[in-house]
Amino acid sequence: MATKPFVKQFDIHWYELLDSTNTELSDLLKKDQIEEGFCIAAKSQTKGKGQGKNSWESEAGKNLCFSFLLRPDFLPPENQFFLNQVVALATRDFCSSIAQNPHINIKWPNDIYVDNKKLGGILIENRILGNTFESCIVGIGININQKIFTSDAPNPISIFHLTQKEARLKPLLIQYGKIFFLWYDLLKKREFSAIESAYKKNLLGINQQRKFRAGNENFSATIIGTDPFGRLILKDESQNLRLFGFKEVTFLFD
Repeated sequence: MATKPFVKQFDIHWYELLDSTNTELSDLLKKDQIEEGFCIAAKSQTKGKGQGKNSWESEAGKNLCFSFLLRPDFLPPENQFFLNQVVALATRDFCSSIAQNPHINIKWPNDIYVDNKKLGGILIENRILGNTFESCIVGIGININQKIFTSDAPNPISIFHLTQKEARLKPLLIQYGKIFFLWYDLLKKREFSAIESAYKKNLLGINQQRKFRAGNENFSATIIGTDPFGRLILKDESQNLRLFGFKEVTFLFD
């Protein structure tokens, strides 16, 4: 079987207005044969998606809102959390680069935070057929130039707040693509240890005691890391290790 050429940049398609870049890309994928790296970006979204039922607030023309297609058929489905880590690391590195701020971290599993304030979010939608990773739609929202947030989101921040400078969105998206494919290349080379180590190093609150809520229980625990399935490993005050899947535990910020 011939080896597919390695994509090193996005094939970017800009829209003035969409309901959601993830939805638009998903609809296109059902109709056409789209290549890896195909990217849809919107200046404005009316129904921007967050995790679960959450929405994403973004002032028109101020932020990066985009989705891109991957075809990670080289990756066994049981290793899919490494793809999550690569996307989070690329997004973290991109934000750190343009903000010239090294103190940008990944809040488990894949939000981008500066201290306790949210700078960006990631939504990953995988399609797995049997034992094959068929496709992956990655949706990214990064607050770039927005100065005022009007929703009830408790802790948003933008690159502008960090730099006091506005940035041009189209060149930034090209820059993001270059950074992403450097990390994606490591994934293709199965550099799992390097990816896992970098993710742990940049995890918000790693080796720190933090406050959490699970169900009706509020508790304090130290973040130890993640397991191969992406579950968060915490050590509580009784020195017990506790595992939590996505949406099973909530960070509590003061």
